[in-house]
Amino acid sequence: MPTLAALLLLAAGAEPPARSPHAKVDLLAEGRAGRWEVHLNPRGDAVDAPASVFAFQPDGTLRVSGKGYGAVTSRDAWRDYHLVVEYRWGDAQWGKAAGRARNSGVLVHARGPQGGRRGSWMASIEAEIIEGAVGDLLLLSGLTADGKPTEPPLPVSLVGEARREGRELYWKEGGERIPLVDKGRVNWSRRDPAWRSVAGFRGREDVEPTHGRWGRLEVVARSDTLEFRVNGVVVNRAVECRPSAGRIQLQSEGSEIHFRRWELHPPGSFGEKWTGD
Repeated sequence: MPTLAALLLLAAGAEPPARSPHAKVDLLAEGRAGRWEVHLNPRGDAVDAPASVFAFQPDGTLRVSGKGYGAVTSRDAWRDYHLVVEYRWGDAQWGKAAGRARNSGVLVHARGPQGGRRGSWMASIEAEIIEGAVGDLLLLSGLTADGKPTEPPLPVSLVGEARREGRELYWKEGGERIPLVDKGRVNWSRRDPAWRSVAGFRGREDVEPTHGRWGRLEVVARSDTLEFRVNGVVVNRAVECRPSAGRIQLQSEGSEIHFRRWELHPPGSFGEKWTGD
């Protein structure tokens, strides 16, 4: 639970101090207890009441309807952890997202004001959850607390190891070291080059779950490195990440998605193998 000092910092608009988990932290349980922040962009093309967009179900899972652009955010800032998220897609899509690849994501090292990124999210590094491209890595620059765009203290940067295919970057272990500052994307290693944003898209080598089945996304944060795993397969990695700590967000982005796990483990302590849902 956040300390009184951390809550006072949040109320003042300052960044809470980051800590590392020493045991499992169940962020869904914190949400059930109301210990998270909820933000939706009031100018989105589809907006519902937050309690309808983020709703716990009788079985304990979190349903994100997608009818709105925003996120739930951990109250604490975190560093050096093994993040585990298990999710499955629903069917509903809203507004401009209808008919497009179902889309969500986990935003790590998030900081700055809610909605600092296009009115919807915080400045952060994203582990993408989108049909056909789960595990893509994106930089989301944002605004400072006084509304200034991407100036210190809110730069977002990292170095990716990648191969180039035209204008696209794909993660490749030992590949070219490519610095990215404030924007950019590194696709997961085997994303289908024919990927299109259409509902139900599935690439030839995708390791993510098929529609309606549970899958797992893991983010391993150690010092200034990030590693993404999908259903147990390492699909992306970055080094020299700035920032290297922050709050964590689960997105709502126009498509229904369900979460049954959102938890943090101390680095090196999570050895659970993925065997399917």
